[in-house]
Amino acid sequence: MRSAVVSLFLAAALAAPALPASAQDAEPPSRVGRVSLINGTVALYSDPEHGWEKALVNSPLTSENSLWTEPRGRVEVRIGSTTLRLDETTQLDVRRLGEEELRAHVVRGSLAVRIRHLERGERYLVTTPNAQFELAAVGRYRIDADEDRAESRITVFQGRAEVEATRRASAGAGESILVADDGSRFEFERTAATPFDDWALARDDSLDRSTAETTRYVSPNMTGYEDLGTYGSWSQEPEYGAIWYPSRVEVDYVPYRDGRWVYARPWGWTWVDNAPWGYAPFHYGRWVYTGNRWGWCPGRYVARPVWAPALVGWVGSSGGFSVAVTSGRAPAMGWYPLSPYDRYRPWYTNNATYINNVNVIVNRPPRGRDDNHYRDRNRERGSTVVLREDFVQQRPVTQGMTRVSGEAVREATRAPVAANPVSVLPPRTAVQRPANVPIQGGTSVGGQVVGAPPVPSGQPPRGQPPAQAAQPPRGQSIGGAPVGSTKPAYISPAPPAPAPVPPSRVGGEPVRAQPPQQLQPPQQLQPAQQAQPVQPQPVQPQPARPRPEQQPALRARPAPVQPVEVHEAPRPVPQQAPQQAQPPQQLQPRGAPQVAPVAKPAPAEKPQPVEKPAADDKPPPQEKPGRSSGGREK
Repeated sequence: MRSAVVSLFLAAALAAPALPASAQDAEPPSRVGRVSLINGTVALYSDPEHGWEKALVNSPLTSENSLWTEPRGRVEVRIGSTTLRLDETTQLDVRRLGEEELRAHVVRGSLAVRIRHLERGERYLVTTPNAQFELAAVGRYRIDADEDRAESRITVFQGRAEVEATRRASAGAGESILVADDGSRFEFERTAATPFDDWALARDDSLDRSTAETTRYVSPNMTGYEDLGTYGSWSQEPEYGAIWYPSRVEVDYVPYRDGRWVYARPWGWTWVDNAPWGYAPFHYGRWVYTGNRWGWCPGRYVARPVWAPALVGWVGSSGGFSVAVTSGRAPAMGWYPLSPYDRYRPWYTNNATYINNVNVIVNRPPRGRDDNHYRDRNRERGSTVVLREDFVQQRPVTQGMTRVSGEAVREATRAPVAANPVSVLPPRTAVQRPANVPIQGGTSVGGQVVGAPPVPSGQPPRGQPPAQAAQPPRGQSIGGAPVGSTKPAYISPAPPAPAPVPPSRVGGEPVRAQPPQQLQPPQQLQPAQQAQPVQPQPVQPQPARPRPEQQPALRARPAPVQPVEVHEAPRPVPQQAPQQAQPPQQLQPRGAPQVAPVAKPAPAEKPQPVEKPAADDKPPPQEKPGRSSGGREK
């Protein structure tokens, strides 16, 4: 840690623009997915300006996001009680994730879906290049897509699925339907489990055993609830009700400290925790310090809890504050976990319904105490301070945490909370979208992504995209980047996670699953020279992302199906593994298809700066994350 003297002084407050009223009034997503498990190499596409990046456990997943798994890689995503799992060399585009609907597109590969609860009016729609599948009942499913052969398959282990291409059909438990050619040929088959199915079933059995107690206190619709029973214990407190205590933490553990801040659309700064259980306790409920330790209070039972990017208060006024270091003073950022008596006031929306729902758990203080008593206690014991540069560069908090005294924090928090953080918008010409090309999925207001936050001041200048090189043969990449993409390659990940859990019996017969072998990480990128924060400068428009090399056009699909135009993320090309990967059972015994990128449209234009409304407990400066000196850590 960096050491700093205890004296702090408040920075000068500056006027801050806000999002347009139409965007501020829109209701942000209340149901958000979570990357809950990663085996091998997995990439996430969540921001068009950054392209494909290394996926992190506990990363949020929402509309217009995409996931890609390299050979021998697998990933698990949780959305409440529903689980999505991707096998190796699979690309999944999340078109829309709403309160009552999930629309996803499998570009290629295999997707396993487990639906545990299905409420009235809730829909799960999965499309492939030549078919659409509606998962119409609670159950277990697998969807396979082979775009090169123009084939798709739905396998129903439990439940019921509706299939639509040039005609319609239904598949029940124990049935499988292959949709071939342009959707004109249907083949009805019996189910056949693969090693991927065995792994998914073993994961389901393990999660079912670990969640029995937790569902007494929180709804299964709370994303991330499934890990609480494994990594902690529950207790009833007279003042707070049910409290969950993590059992595998250090004695001096403090919430919102072991992780990092990432800039996620449409909310802005979002907390990503490092703990395997670190999702639900940081996006729902409140934290309380009681009995000389920190516990998480979910509040009263809510059937549909509302997600928030981080339930914290911010130390200092609109400009943050600064700390004295050996080289002089440096801007700093500080935050602390909100208590069960603190009302959360989001900076990214004024929608009354959302604000009321996210604060439904707030309690009234006991007689004789006001809410400041609990807020002050959480501030003094739970405040975390880092240098502003480390915050903006999205570095791990524990690597750059600054020591300050409780008195210094109290001094900083005596100033009134600013109405808004300091922020500015980039020039409208900085990011452009080709005309007549809609954004994938999602909802927009006036051509702008709903809830998209302003870009902050102090943003380091972003490097220009590399010049376009000659297109390599299909299935190859340029410097590790997706073919046809002008974005840098995402950072190579750390060594892969342990191999998948051995599968249990399927259909009463023992199955020997062969989990993917671990992929040796490629050589890390060399760090570049550290960019220094500067005042934002007008940025010239970046050249439009070139299209990938022309592929044979898909044959037109006959009526009655009229699919929405597909705009998937550009597909990363699988990294060469040291040993030949053993792929799961293919649709047909043919050679493995080559992987080609699919074009991702450029991002929407950012909104013009206007005034933000006043609110308490506001976030730090909405500074757009810059590139770290050695490539972004994940």
